[in-house]
Amino acid sequence: MRVPPPELLNPCVGEPLVADGSGLWLPCPDMTHSRESIDLFRAADSVLVPPSLEASMPEFLSLSQARTNQADPVTLKATVALEADHEMRGNDEYDDDGSALSGWVWKQGHSHKAYQRRFFVLQNGDLSYYNAPVGRHGLYDQSKGYRGSVPLSAVTSLQPASMRLASGPINRGLRSLFVKQPPPDVEMRFGIDLVTPARTFSLVLDDASAHAKWTRELAASVPTAAVHPALRGGETKEVATLRRRSTATLPTIEFPSDALVGDVLTLTRAKLGAVPGNKANDDETREDDDVMHHFALRFGGHLAFARTSTHQMHDFAHIAALVATGRRSLYLILVPMPPKAMSTQRTNPRPLAMARPARSLDAAMSFPLAMPSLVESWRVSQSVRVSVHEALNIPLVALAKQPSHLGLEAAPLTYSHVVVRVELWFGETLLEPWQETSPVKLQASPASWTAVWPNAKTLKSKRKINELPRETRLVCTLSGVKKDANGRATCLGDDSDREQIVAASMQLFDLHGQLRQGPQYVAMVAHSHVLSPQCLDASQPLLHMSFGVADHRCYFELMQKSIFLKQQHGRTSSTTLEPRCGWLRKLGRGVGRRIWAERWFVLESGQLRYAEDPAFPPAHSIDVSSASVTLMDELNESYTTFAVNKGTRKEQSTFCFQVLAQGHALVLSAPTKADRTAWLTAISAANTDAEPSSLLYITSPSGGAESPRSSNASSVGGDVLDDVVALLTRDPLAKLSSSQKALLWSNRNEFLNHFDMLRHVLWSADWTSPVDVDEAATCLQIWAAPAHAAQWLCLLTPAFPMALVRDFALSQLTLMPPEEWVRLLPQLVQAIKCEPYLASGLALHVLSQAWTHPGHAGVALFWLLKVEIESPHPGYRERYTALLNAYMAGVAPPIRDKCRMQHHLFGTNGVFDNLSQYVKKLKKKSVSMVDIKQAMQAMLDEINETLSSTLTLPLDASVIVGKLIVSKFKVMSSAKLPLWLVFENAEVGGDPITVIFKSGDDVRQDSLTLQLIRVMDELWRERGLDLAMEPYQCVATGQRVGMLQVVLEAETTATIHQRNGTLGAFDNASFSSWLRLHHPTPDAYALAVDLFRRSCAGYCVATCVLGIGDRHNDNIMLTHAGRYFHIDFGHFLGHFKYQFGIKREKTPFVFTPEMGHVLGGVGSDAFSPFVQTCGDAFNVVREHVSLLSTLLVLMLPAGMPELRDVSDLDHLVEIALLGVDDATAAANFETAVHFCMGSTFKRVDNTIHIIAHKYL
Repeated sequence: MRVPPPELLNPCVGEPLVADGSGLWLPCPDMTHSRESIDLFRAADSVLVPPSLEASMPEFLSLSQARTNQADPVTLKATVALEADHEMRGNDEYDDDGSALSGWVWKQGHSHKAYQRRFFVLQNGDLSYYNAPVGRHGLYDQSKGYRGSVPLSAVTSLQPASMRLASGPINRGLRSLFVKQPPPDVEMRFGIDLVTPARTFSLVLDDASAHAKWTRELAASVPTAAVHPALRGGETKEVATLRRRSTATLPTIEFPSDALVGDVLTLTRAKLGAVPGNKANDDETREDDDVMHHFALRFGGHLAFARTSTHQMHDFAHIAALVATGRRSLYLILVPMPPKAMSTQRTNPRPLAMARPARSLDAAMSFPLAMPSLVESWRVSQSVRVSVHEALNIPLVALAKQPSHLGLEAAPLTYSHVVVRVELWFGETLLEPWQETSPVKLQASPASWTAVWPNAKTLKSKRKINELPRETRLVCTLSGVKKDANGRATCLGDDSDREQIVAASMQLFDLHGQLRQGPQYVAMVAHSHVLSPQCLDASQPLLHMSFGVADHRCYFELMQKSIFLKQQHGRTSSTTLEPRCGWLRKLGRGVGRRIWAERWFVLESGQLRYAEDPAFPPAHSIDVSSASVTLMDELNESYTTFAVNKGTRKEQSTFCFQVLAQGHALVLSAPTKADRTAWLTAISAANTDAEPSSLLYITSPSGGAESPRSSNASSVGGDVLDDVVALLTRDPLAKLSSSQKALLWSNRNEFLNHFDMLRHVLWSADWTSPVDVDEAATCLQIWAAPAHAAQWLCLLTPAFPMALVRDFALSQLTLMPPEEWVRLLPQLVQAIKCEPYLASGLALHVLSQAWTHPGHAGVALFWLLKVEIESPHPGYRERYTALLNAYMAGVAPPIRDKCRMQHHLFGTNGVFDNLSQYVKKLKKKSVSMVDIKQAMQAMLDEINETLSSTLTLPLDASVIVGKLIVSKFKVMSSAKLPLWLVFENAEVGGDPITVIFKSGDDVRQDSLTLQLIRVMDELWRERGLDLAMEPYQCVATGQRVGMLQVVLEAETTATIHQRNGTLGAFDNASFSSWLRLHHPTPDAYALAVDLFRRSCAGYCVATCVLGIGDRHNDNIMLTHAGRYFHIDFGHFLGHFKYQFGIKREKTPFVFTPEMGHVLGGVGSDAFSPFVQTCGDAFNVVREHVSLLSTLLVLMLPAGMPELRDVSDLDHLVEIALLGVDDATAAANFETAVHFCMGSTFKRVDNTIHIIAHKYL
């Protein structure tokens, strides 16, 4: 057959994206409009908000939970300036002003602890020492007696020697008897220690003047946080830099952290007006109220403002972070409103308006039909009629279903005949059994293969059109089949005789509610439940089909309740048991061992039959009408899946149960827990002699989780309902049978006060019944609100396609503060894939919220949408391309400019991605890392020439960076060769901004894990548990490209171990001695231990619950302050690393003896609170498993390597121990803590890791 003409495939070809796109940057300018994308642009135009100051002057508030738990106010000191007097500058550390500090200093040896006189030179951030004095130009001249240098950028602590000497004098050995040494009192008064990851440099000056001069300059050369408070003096590094550069006295103000913004604005204005010669003097007559309308405060080094006079200063994220880290000084710039350098006005007030009016576009996209009249769908009692005519461009590959973590795998097609299976779906529910066309032989055409049905048979649904929900979806799957002797396709029942090739998925009713009718071409894609793209490609697989034309052209309208009840009058409702079939393993009889045999089981009409193959007649039949079922967990067996990637597998288990019937015991094994539950439910339902409580195998044990049923409730079903509730309590992801749904729905009013039951109740309703739909709407209005607004996300999962439910959830999410709403953006963007239509309420909600709060969501939404247009699924690519272009057309110009610059630098095929690919190419040619770094110098200099003066990074839209510090660039040694990038801080004196750019790695999984850790941290803080999690930032800028924040003042535990040699992982005191180096005084050390205790407890619980793998000592870090945290979350949900067939994770989480040693060991004063904190944190997470599972379920469409199926969440549900009470759960976690401490395997694994990276 010939390919249809383009105007029939795509009626909107050639339609301009927008009416006036001149000068408007769109990320996907080659996009072709479809009817759905035009509907989206029209709808988006109606919700477009005018630009506001939020785009150019965003306010970043801390989370509401953090603001609620504010500590007592503290006094803050701010250096203030006017924007006109303030300039963005590079970091002073890298300004080559030519000044140098030099002189004789006592230096203690590394191996021999005697002191030696060395001539030190400090210039341009480099500290070198020599045997003899050198001139300014001989700093690195080896012939001048060069002895070494101190890596100031790696200094983790600059502290007085008195801190070290407080614990007693150090034995310096015999050598000190023959070499002149500084007197002990001089060492105590004028000594300085520079602690680095490799060693500690101890220096002693001769007098107070030299000590003050060297201390001041060293403090300005090392990272700000590394300077001990005793050496900081009265000014910060930033203020010191300003003092050195300024000839005038810098004005400062002091205010409490809970001061109102309006008061701080007035104070700042008055202070600046008092400075002689300041331009603010011209406006001294302004009233205080007027100040707040004409000025705002900008936090130094950030594109973050304080302009709402009623906010308190500690409400802002910048101030909250400042107070949390113990700092008390900051830099504020007084800026006028509106900003002079940025304009939020659009050149085109209606950027989303279409070139042609709506009426003419509708005419161009409509198929000519003879029936212009419309009729409501509830009046149409005809079946859905579908005829398949031909399939074009068929690929000769079959997509075999693999385990969930592997998705689909293409294999050569072995059958020469094909059929099309037609199904009707509603969300995740199959509305009725499928029907298939007759098998036809594939035909070779000049360019591809086709299949033609010359006498197309009309397939009719059993359900009538007036019995279908609005969101009904039609799925047509093209499969290769084998023909039997009669010329019909074989049908074994388990699809083992089918080879899925491609599929087409489409809504039966379009966005405007009109029923599909007449001939149509539909695109076919690899996955059955991915909506087909609207823009058709004549070279890709296409399905030519026609929908039966009804007597009238109909549009959807739900039947009125009165009419529905009248039709139902006199009908008897009969509940028939659903037949169930599937593969189970049966335990056979063996001598001395278990013999499992896989059999095909069918449960129907009270009979359980099984055979060796679906094609064979049943070999055995058992009457289960009086059977009983019990769990047999003692027979469960563990096994590992195929490798997800190199060396990574997931450990899974079989789930056994026993059926006692007719005097025989049949022991069976199901592949998943959900399958076992389904079989147990089906067998129990077939038991006609069962007692009212027929599901005792799932009842919660005594003392378990409290039932959500009302205590005074009177219900239908009694104990059986309790069993259903117990099942849902133990497993929030459990699937209910039709009888269980009916029972839950009829007793829905018993659960009005328990939000977690709402989704199960709504899922149990009959959405084809006007009565149930009306009752569901009532439930949404009267149901108890959740503890966290994020829990409304559960109604946006694929199980709920109905607009009524989804729109109500969106109305609740709209009420969230923007700083909390933006944290849910990853799930909201993925949920758009589950929407029946592109111009959905969810898509408009996301666009409207992002346009309303561009400072919070502007850049974040851009990258989330940008990643999705790289999806391998054409339907998703088309949908997100339209969304991204619509968003960019309507966003404020400052945000669009940010996105454009970041896209050019950090996106797929951007500047740094190309740079990374070039590095890999050089590495493949065996070029040394030194030569690679030299080759990068010129390229980085060229990049610096193009960087904007107001560049922000995808990681944090509030931080402004300057140029790249080329000398700090390096290529990391891990497999994907990430780039270590250091940017100047745009603010005077600010520390550099360090990030890691990855190309070739999917960092979306890291980003998701860090989001879940943030959620846990918020839940803990609500309960008064401050576990100091502070997860770092991570943003995917492509499917295989991303950026990660580098946590400064932190070292990997591998580095800490190596301070004590190759076997340092076996040194119990390795962590505690490291902390003592940075906290020599008892009080400071006690604070560090407390921080370690809290953060360690939090990460032990988080990594255990999330099943984080690959936990070697290079993936765990410790800050100088004592905060313990994990990095690199490439393996989670029970996917663990295997080396030579050996599992590298032998414990549920990492807690080694050196970690226990920091706490003082088992039985110490700090160890018991640690265990108690772990138990409390674990129980808080257990209460919110449904929220965590919802966040994960919504990310399933993202197609991450280790999150592809609901069964991947089994680890989370199993590890949470939902069937026990809090005391038992806490005791189990305490047992796990002792088990981890007693295991030596992790220390062996850490040692092997050190050796492999050091010597191999």
